[in-house]
Order: sequence, then structure tokens, then C-alpha cells
Amino acid sequence: MMVLREQELVFLAYNKAGSSSIEAALKDERSVVLEGYARLAHPLLRSPLPWKHMRALEFERLFRWSSSVRSAHRVAVVRNPWDRMVSVYSYQRQTIPDRHPLAVSHEFGAYVRAGGSGASFMTFSDFAGDGKGGLAVDTVLRCEHLNDEFAELCASRDLGAIDLPRKNSSKRPAYREMYDDETRAIVAAHFADDIKRFGYEF
Repeated sequence: MMVLREQELVFLAYNKAGSSSIEAALKDERSVVLEGYARLAHPLLRSPLPWKHMRALEFERLFRWSSSVRSAHRVAVVRNPWDRMVSVYSYQRQTIPDRHPLAVSHEFGAYVRAGGSGASFMTFSDFAGDGKGGLAVDTVLRCEHLNDEFAELCASRDLGAIDLPRKNSSKRPAYREMYDDETRAIVAAHFADDIKRFGYEF
């Protein structure tokens, strides 16, 4: 979660969808005070997600005292769910294995069949949802076109030309190589709302 007060922008960070790259790109524009408050107050929500990845409705609860922050233009990045699942799995195995023993002890297919770990099965519709079937964000960027769409957003908000660095990438095969028919169907069923909403295909 990032707050850019001067630009009246809020970035909600969907797990493994370019959030670390966006954070690095906008590090000089972020509100240290507001994000410090979010870091300290977020545990009061008893959310299973870290404050960095708070959901849209959690953001609204946390900043219910500030109409200006709640009314800021909200942005989030969505990612093809089959691709994202492989990215989450690879990241957990390579970067934070102590926190995700299931990813370490299971091959990918078994990991998916076991229900994954952490936020692997968090859908974008749940993350950015308004609780009524819609989305509580104003702009959705696609991870597959993030460089171009991020540049367009920056230009529209008078942020100028900002390079988007590559952060927290993991070494892994092409995502389609990781699936069999069963695991492909499991992800399709769980992320059906996202797939329909954004027109994703395997």
C-alpha cells in the first residue's frame, strides 16, 4: 500500500503483481507519515495479510477518519492467475522458505492441490472488491502490460517519466509448463471471477 498525497493517489499492492517495482519507482513520492500510520495501525484490523498488501476494504477501514485519503484515486495491478500462482510458489520457495514450508516440501502440482499457502489463492476480486460484487479501485493496471500502463498513469498524474525497475522476480519456467489438466482446472475454478472480469486465458 502506497499513498502519494500530493498526487492524490493510492496504490493497493496485490501480492506478486508488480507492487515491489512500483514501490521502488515511487519511493520519493510516498507519504512517510501516512504509510507509517498504516504500518502501525494495520495489526488492529487482525488481517491475515501484511500491511503492505492490505485489501481495499481494509484500507477504507484504516483511513475512515480521512475523507481526503479515502477519496484519493486508487490503483491496483491484476495478473493472469495461472501465471501469478507460479510466481507466488517460486517466490515462496526461493525467497521466504522458512515462512512457507508447504511450498518447499511440495512440487507445484501438489502445492496447488493442497490449497497453496500465504496469499497464493487470494483472488483480485476479493483483494480489490467492494463487498458488493464490484471493485473498490478506480484504475486497474495489467501486469502483462505494466511498463506501458504505468507510464500512462504517471503522465496523467503529472509524475513525469519514471522508470519501473524489475524487483522480486523469481527464476522459474514458463508458467504453462508447470500445469497439468487438474491444476489448471483448480486455478480456473477458484479465480473464475477474475478470469471472467478481465478476460484472462491460460
